[in-house]
Amino acid sequence: MIIQNLSVTTNRFKAHNNEDVAKVIKENSDKICFPTLDGFLFIKISEISHFKSDDIYCRLYSADGTVNFIMRSLKLVEEQCTYLGFYRVHKSYLVNPYNILKHVNKEGGYLLMENKEHIPISRSIKKCLKKFLGVI
Repeated sequence: MIIQNLSVTTNRFKAHNNEDVAKVIKENSDKICFPTLDGFLFIKISEISHFKSDDIYCRLYSADGTVNFIMRSLKLVEEQCTYLGFYRVHKSYLVNPYNILKHVNKEGGYLLMENKEHIPISRSIKKCLKKFLGVI
């Protein structure tokens, strides 16, 4: 059954010409895909605020405040998003620097995101983060 479904999907893909495939890729180039409990989430990169580790999975926090459960570890998400400019600021957090509202030095240091979430900054990361953000 699985092999039949795979061959049907492969035949559908082959039925589309290369121009159609190129058009779909171009239209979705500003989006990224993550597996969820009930399928896949396609989200614009600019709409992602940050990721928070949740055991062997993680949660995606959007700039508008919505939260999605992602069926991937934070390590795998980091590997997928590092080239997009995301930065690991804590062992449990990966942030999109374009959605940082403020860097606060109080209480050990944290980032205030546009969705009003407070993201702690690891002491070992502080100096590197400031360089990354162009603060020093």
